[in-house]
Amino acid sequence: MRVLVDTNIFLNIAREEKEFLDGSEELLKRITRGKIEGLASCVVLMEIKWALHEKGELAKADKAVSLIEELVRIVSVDKEIAKEAIEIKIRKKLELLDSIHVTTAIVQDAILVTRDDDIKKKCEDIATIRTPEEVLEEKE
Repeated sequence: MRVLVDTNIFLNIAREEKEFLDGSEELLKRITRGKIEGLASCVVLMEIKWALHEKGELAKADKAVSLIEELVRIVSVDKEIAKEAIEIKIRKKLELLDSIHVTTAIVQDAILVTRDDDIKKKCEDIATIRTPEEVLEEKE
């Protein structure tokens, strides 16, 4: 199974969000053990650093970026992804960065793992989208 991990999954861990921590941590553990192939868009590196920087957690941000680079394969935004992402943004009325995640998952033939209900509602007809818990259930 190949998954593209959205920024909010990494933030669950970095921010120690109790409600989501167990599922997000277990997903990343399975990626680390090679049970699941993990990818992330390069956009994640910007989003995580910015999100943690806004909370005054710059040291945590740098550490999070380094860990993400170790845990998953980072996928660059190339011309194909850029062109399709803007089409999906317009057609599905998504935020631009969200459309990049969706498009990257489609191009990489990966399941988009996110907790963003808006993405799931708007894009479930064009991409496979799951929460960490749903992915973990599928693997059992």
